[in-house]
Amino acid sequence: MPAGQVISTNGFIPRKFENMALVQTMRLSNLIEAGVIVRSPRMDKFMSKGGIIFDMPFWNDVQTGTGAEGTADVDRISTETKSADFSGGVADPEPNGITSDKEVGVRLCRNNSWAASDLAESLIVGGPDAMSIMASRVAPHRALLLQRLFLTTCTGLFADNDAAPTGTEHVTGDLTLDISNIAGGAYQAGFTDFGAAAHIRALQLLGDSKADMKRRGVIMMHSIVTATIEQKDLIETVRDSEGNGLYQTFRGMRIIENDEMTSPSAGVYDSYYFAPGSFLLGVGSPKVPVEFERKPGAGNGGGQEIMYHRWEWALHPVGHAWQLASTGGGPTYAQIADVASWKRVYPERKQIRIIRLRTRESA
Repeated sequence: MPAGQVISTNGFIPRKFENMALVQTMRLSNLIEAGVIVRSPRMDKFMSKGGIIFDMPFWNDVQTGTGAEGTADVDRISTETKSADFSGGVADPEPNGITSDKEVGVRLCRNNSWAASDLAESLIVGGPDAMSIMASRVAPHRALLLQRLFLTTCTGLFADNDAAPTGTEHVTGDLTLDISNIAGGAYQAGFTDFGAAAHIRALQLLGDSKADMKRRGVIMMHSIVTATIEQKDLIETVRDSEGNGLYQTFRGMRIIENDEMTSPSAGVYDSYYFAPGSFLLGVGSPKVPVEFERKPGAGNGGGQEIMYHRWEWALHPVGHAWQLASTGGGPTYAQIADVASWKRVYPERKQIRIIRLRTRESA
């Protein structure tokens, strides 16, 4: 079978299969199911236009607040004027203005391929063919890749926030509460580990904007951190009408357990807090999303079939702009995690609905 033929020898229809794989990927992603990542029609539209990097302009508010906490952002303050019965020769007040900025997203073009030999299938009589098995695993594979991309992006965001800003876009470390060293670098129960007190202090990083995070937010944590709060009997399980467990919560916030969470040093773990819609997902359309190739000479003439799978994503952290030049299929994971890759463009800390809590655990 020549490369590019529409249907494989196993009867898979590529376009239908790709649509099914996308739906299954989104269903299997607990980050999407929990509402942290939201599919964005606006970003889908950007993805349909081509190009690796795309701008998403926005208007700043006309509010009378401040920018970074504790620092007056004079350019954004709208001054009011006291009204009077008549001007009395005083010039009319100068109108306030409104400023704009832009978020910047980046496209990732990725692919993978799997091969199945005819001989292997001949030796397994009565079982499902290898290509069917591989096809059934594409959606879980993509869900895992999306989660890794998510965590890699978070690494880049926090690396940028930990560094001194190039301008006034953020206050160094204002996304993080670090209690891991308050006992001189040693573990101390109730002081350095994850618990209710640390949780409340972490939420306070959002000030009076923490209500939505408390009500509908998600905490992603390492299983060791989960074990800490299980020992304190602080975890509840949400169940369906038949009593089956759906997910766990801590003080009303859903828990996503992931052992790929960062551990800066022995015994120290990061937990991430996310409000709904903290990340947006755009999905592009490769020219040939799924393609099959038949190689009669492979396997010493035994024959082989190869399935190629291609996808395009733009996973964007709300309120940020991609900073690096990118070509080809987009940035590598190392570039996404780099300190120089992201810049905060939303002017206020409270608009960034992400928190990092760093704790020291006994295990």
